[in-house]
Order: sequence, then C-alpha cells, then structure tokens
Amino acid sequence: MLYPPGAYVRRSGATSGTREDDVRSPFAKDRDRLLYSSAFRRLAGKSQVVASTEIGPFHTRLTHSLKVAQLGRRLAEQLCPQPAPPVQSRKRGEQPEFHAPDPDLVEFACLAHDIGHPPFGHTGERALHRAVDRLVGQAVRHYLEGSGIDQGQNQAAEAQRVIGGFEGNPQSFRIVTRLAHKAFAAEERATQGVDSYIGLDLTAAAIDAVSKYPWGRSRLTLPKWGVYGDADDPESDHATLNRAREHTGANPSPAENDERRSFECQLMDWCDDVTYAVHDVEDFYMAGMIPLDRIFGTTTSEDESIRGLSSPRSTESSPRGSEPNTEEHPLRPGGHDVEAARAGDGKKPLTDEWLSFRDYLQEKWADKKDFSGSPRQTDYDFLDRMRAGLIDALSIPGWEASSNSISSRRLSHRRTSDLIKYFAGPNVGVEGDPLLHEGRLKLDVRVKDRPHVAERDLRYQCDLLKELAWRYVINLPGLQTQQAGQARVVDDLVEIYASQSELLPAHYIELAEKGPGFTQIAGVELPEGCLQRLAVIRAAADYVASLTEPQAMALHRRLTGVSLGGFRDII
Repeated sequence: MLYPPGAYVRRSGATSGTREDDVRSPFAKDRDRLLYSSAFRRLAGKSQVVASTEIGPFHTRLTHSLKVAQLGRRLAEQLCPQPAPPVQSRKRGEQPEFHAPDPDLVEFACLAHDIGHPPFGHTGERALHRAVDRLVGQAVRHYLEGSGIDQGQNQAAEAQRVIGGFEGNPQSFRIVTRLAHKAFAAEERATQGVDSYIGLDLTAAAIDAVSKYPWGRSRLTLPKWGVYGDADDPESDHATLNRAREHTGANPSPAENDERRSFECQLMDWCDDVTYAVHDVEDFYMAGMIPLDRIFGTTTSEDESIRGLSSPRSTESSPRGSEPNTEEHPLRPGGHDVEAARAGDGKKPLTDEWLSFRDYLQEKWADKKDFSGSPRQTDYDFLDRMRAGLIDALSIPGWEASSNSISSRRLSHRRTSDLIKYFAGPNVGVEGDPLLHEGRLKLDVRVKDRPHVAERDLRYQCDLLKELAWRYVINLPGLQTQQAGQARVVDDLVEIYASQSELLPAHYIELAEKGPGFTQIAGVELPEGCLQRLAVIRAAADYVASLTEPQAMALHRRLTGVSLGGFRDII
C-alpha cells in the first residue's frame, strides 16, 4: 500500500523539493504550505453556523477545520499499516516510502476542505452563486445579441454552466491550485515563472484528496460540484483536476464516468460530517438553544412512555396526529404488559420533545435520498432506534438542561468525546486498500446489546445530529433575518467590484487581466470585450469570497456611503 510515484508529482511538474536538507515528506510540505497561506488564516473570521462575530461558545470555520484535521490525522494514523519514519531518522535528500493513508495527506485535505467558503457561510455562498450567474448571463447576452447572434440566450446558459456560479468546494480547489501564492526559489523561476498561477504547487495526491466532488458543473450535478471550467479547456480548474487524477490512478474521462473520490477524500468527508454534527450541536446545547435533555432524556412519565412506544412501525403508518392504527399491540394502551411498555422492549422511553423532532425528521426526509441514492428510511421505529443507539453510545446516563456551570460543561465535553469515539473510533475501517482510488470507507460499529449497527445507521445518526442545528438554530427567525442582510451585503459587493474593477486589490486586477483562459462557448467565439468582462466577474467573486465577515461589512458600509472610514485605511 505504497503511494505510486505519480502521487508525488506537483502541478508545476516537479517531483521533488529543491532543498536537499528538507526532510519533510511531499505531503507534509503540502500541509505546511496550506497552514502558512493567508486564505487559511482568514477562516477565523468566517461563519461555521452563526456569524463569527457572535458572542458565545461557537465554532468558526477555522476552529471547525482544525478539529476536522485532528480527527482525520488520528484516523489515518489508526488505519496506516506502517507509519512514515521519524523526521530525525531520515537522511538529507532521502525520500522514504510512505504508506497509505498518509496522515499528512489526510490532514492537508481536512485543513483545506472549507478554505473556499465565503463570508457568512452558506448564505454568502448562495448569494455569490446567484450574483455570478446573473452577471455572467447578462454579459454574454449583451455581447452576443449586440453582435446579431440570435442564440445569445442559449450561449448565456452555457456560459453559466461552464464558468458561472459559485460553490465553496470548487472555490477551495481554485484557491489551493490557482489563487494562493507560493514563493518560488530563484532557480525555479526560469521554468515555472512567478506568474504561473499554480497556487501552492501541490502534489497530485493532495489535489485529488481535496476534491470532494470530482466533477464540473452540469444540470445533473447541481447544486454541488467540485471545479469550475470545462474539462476541454487546458487552462481550466477542471483540466487541472483531471491531470492530477491521471497521476493518482483515476480515469477522469467522461466516457468512463469515473467520479470516485480518493480514500483520503472519503476520510476527510466523514470527519467533516462528524465534527459538524457533534461539535456544533454541543455549541448550541451549551448556549441553551438545543434541548438535548428533552430530546435524548431517558426519564419520562408512564403516559409519555406508552405513547411514544406506540409509534407506528412501518413507512405506511400515519404520522403522529393522524388516524391511529387500531391493531392491538402489547406496547400500546390496552395491550398486555404496561411494564413492558415502560421498558420499551429494548427501546429508550420517548419524550414529547423527541416525538416532535421525529415528526420534523419524517417530514423533512420524506422526499430525500440517502448517501447511497436510496429513499431515506423515515419510519418511526427506525428513527427511534437511531436515537436509542446515540444514547447507548454515551458513558454518562441521562442529560440535564445546560446550566453552563463547571460540572455541566465537563459532562457535555464527556458526551462529546463519547460521540466522537462512537462515530470515528476504532470501528472506522476500509474495504480494499486505504490508498487513493483503491479503497472505500467502511463504518462497522458494535455497541453494547446490539450485535451490529449497519453503516447506514451510523450515517443516519450523524445526519440526525446535524438536523438538530437546522431545527433549533438555523430556522430561527432571528437568524433568517440576519442571513437576508448578509446576502444583500455579498450581492452588493460583487455587483460593485464587477462594475468597477479598478477598486479591486492589485493582484485581483492582474488576475482579471489574464482573461478567462478560453475564447469560445459551445463553439461560438466570444468577442474580446466579453471575455474581459467574464474575467472581471470571476475576479470580483474571488475577492468577495476571500473576505472575512468584519471585512465584508466594513467594505460594504464604505462602498455604499454608510460609513466612509479614513482615506489611509488599508483596503
């Protein structure tokens, strides 16, 4: 399970470092380059769920990314059959063999996975997407219809698909492979050039590992995609991904339809889900916003217990509040054994808060697919088992309302630790070899009285925790009104910078002057003015996406005349 030589090839074509005294592995260099990038530092000023400026125990994109990276590295170390030799034991110029999954490579992917997120999280992401599509469509229609081409509308739609839109994952890819700046040694400049726009000059394996969605934008893959541009354009981000995946053993040919993610990327994706599900829920529980004591509580009245355990047991059953199933059952009132009802036949007693949240899940998941593409299972019995499994995973019985006291905080951290071990402990494994495109992440958990918990169960339980944030926090009217204002800020900024490109910082002006990297859309040549306009729109989106939330707010106030600031301010 050694990495092939192609995995170490960098975007510039280099296969090794330039300093003989540098004993770091190629993947350790990738990780270090990311840590020192300005884009990574700016994650401290970007939302995870609520604004980074909110008072309270809330994660930012930076603290979230650090925890994802810690978890990813530990799992890689756990799965790696033979760790890399210690740095101090390596000779200068020696490149030892590295076994998969390499902890440095997985840590890099985890640190980089959110680096493309704009200010205001998914609200800013959606606002940027709408703004870029609108401006790209307007530009193409204006130039083509002005030239007498009656297919301007069709070409505008094609331009939006190829170079339009905005999404955090392709932006992450764009930053590490194009926008981030790496200082080249003097001897490298002659062959690579300081203006080559190759980002951090990453290895092929690192480029592949950060590609959560290894395909371009199309109508079939909306709203998630992983790279901008057309695969046929050699200068596009899509072409960069394809070249990297050729080195790592994936066939990016559309005819092969190979959209497999590398094992290192699968590991990163799972760690991202677990960290979001566990740590963000802890944040809002400690803030008194998610009533975990009432959702996962194990004490309830006899009536509540019997009422909860009388839940329908199939997807054909009616939701709570509908006509009841009149078939007699020993766990329903009028059944055979009230004591059995209280025990729950192996279930945990159900509370009113859980019943309400369970109805919310059933309604929200009714038309959704699960991770395998199958309809989500939302019958009450299945959801009750998911809840019981989460309760069983905890070493501390019961919950209490968060008081923010020392004891309450300690107990909360203990439960968080238990959930992390449950989702990402020694039961995480691999089917095949944990190497690039040869393995599949496998979740196989054994808990207490249950002989086996299916992989689907574990993923559903993770999704269940993530839905708590949506139900009790993200859907709050107070947050919704904030997000409406945040979207307005982002939209205004993109519009202003796209129409007045001279206001952009110098390096973004240089980026725009390079042009979009293509000359035609769907076989139609675009005039030079249109090409330049499209390059400016993307540069404006790149700049707005790079801003922290305080920066975005300050620039919006300045550019709209609300608060002008000082003329010597650093912009």
